[in-house]
Amino acid sequence: MNKIKGATSEDRALIDTVFDHGQGHVFKWWDYLSEVYRKALLRQLSQIDFKELESLAHRFVFAPDVPFEGKMTPPEVTRVPSTAEQRKARDEARALGEELLRAGKVCAFTVAGGQGT
Repeated sequence: MNKIKGATSEDRALIDTVFDHGQGHVFKWWDYLSEVYRKALLRQLSQIDFKELESLAHRFVFAPDVPFEGKMTPPEVTRVPSTAEQRKARDEARALGEELLRAGKVCAFTVAGGQGT
């Protein structure tokens, strides 16, 4: 049973679903939100297929079916080139990147920021 106060009975099922799928932390600041922002949060949460999210997490995070070679690390910062040598390096990197994209060897993802992410 979650401790979310001020939720309507129609919102309770959604809130319970969020908690049941281990995502209750999204309500950390619930008590500080105005009614407008609470409704906006619930509207966003209602768009999430939590069963699919859990399935994907088990498939790709907890017990990966797809082998991952290497280690995920943040990319190095690359500044806008200002010299001929830097422009050449940029062009070479772009060519390699396009080659890897065509070969299906590139993965990208986006995560929500904040709270130490």
